[in-house]
Amino acid sequence: MSKSKRTDSSTIAGAAVRSWEVVRSRLAPIIGEDGFRVLLARSLHRARKEHPWLARDAAQGDIAFAALKASLEAETPERAASGSRALATQFDELLYALIGEELATRLIGSTSTMDREDAQEIER
Repeated sequence: MSKSKRTDSSTIAGAAVRSWEVVRSRLAPIIGEDGFRVLLARSLHRARKEHPWLARDAAQGDIAFAALKASLEAETPERAASGSRALATQFDELLYALIGEELATRLIGSTSTMDREDAQEIER
């Protein structure tokens, strides 16, 4: 892969944070900031089973995405992308279990879909 097409971890982390900011902006007015943080924290806990390097404090207050971004940037691009997808998948599964896939998709779309769209945008 040429250097111009190679995605670095920083770009992946930035795309992931942008996606999570969109999800938070759509869900927080409905479930509150605390509700969003709980879902994110649980999703991180579940995703860390396969990606133990994912941020432990990414769901805490004002630093919500700074720790997630830092943990993604510290990994290889492949590991960062895999960890980001795992987190999005866990979040989707939890949200679907709570409110159903149809309502969740109407509210935010799919975080996994947004993650894939960002990855495609990055590789262009």
